[in-house]
Amino acid sequence: FEMGAAKYEEAALYAVEEGLSGNDIPEDERPLYVSCWSNAAMCYIKLKDWPDAVRAANQVLEIESEEKSNIKALYRRGLARMHL
Repeated sequence: FEMGAAKYEEAALYAVEEGLSGNDIPEDERPLYVSCWSNAAMCYIKLKDWPDAVRAANQVLEIESEEKSNIKALYRRGLARMHL
């Protein structure tokens, strides 16, 4: 899972221009960005790396359209926070 998390993060960063995050991410690039960070969060949960799981889920939830509707990211962040 460690290599998987690293690859998902790499893919998420590859999907957008350097330095972009949150609402600055173009609409057409958001699905890949969100999917990669959400999957990275799951990998960190499997590794019991709670701080990185929270960080990865927060990358998804920084996007205004995702902060209340992305149930997976909310769940993964909550699960990780319970273990901090």
